[in-house]
Amino acid sequence: DRQAIARYVQGRAVRQVPVDAYELPPEFRQDIDRLLDYVVAHSPEYRSLQCVRDEEAFQYGFAYLNSPPWAALRQRLQALVEDTIAESGDADLRQILTTWTNLVRQREVAMVDNIYAYAREHIFKAGVFLVGAAHISAIANIISTRPAADQDLIVWDFGCEQ
Repeated sequence: DRQAIARYVQGRAVRQVPVDAYELPPEFRQDIDRLLDYVVAHSPEYRSLQCVRDEEAFQYGFAYLNSPPWAALRQRLQALVEDTIAESGDADLRQILTTWTNLVRQREVAMVDNIYAYAREHIFKAGVFLVGAAHISAIANIISTRPAADQDLIVWDFGCEQ
């Protein structure tokens, strides 16, 4: 959130280093909308869990989005998307889901790679990596599988429970 960032950098010399690399294929937004519309229309549990997600996020804010219950709910929602699309028998929807999954994974890996590349070339005491709550578990897993040479390069504090 912009206010938290503004408070953090107040009185500090900071350097913003973009690490995201995210290019989407043409028509991707329409494809994802079609996929999610299908899941919403065909999965009552998905619809129900969307309501839970929205209510909890509204009521508890970032405390919820940085909690184990959020991570569990997000995993269940993703499983419902995958199951619903697999059961659809629609090859186009399956391809859209595969493309989406691969793009998200590539983006998460690229962000972590870019952070490590920066850390190899620059000396700094602390950094902040702002990432959406939906990505934190995957990024933590990516970091945990880095080569041994990278293990001591950065000391991570995720600032939330996994």
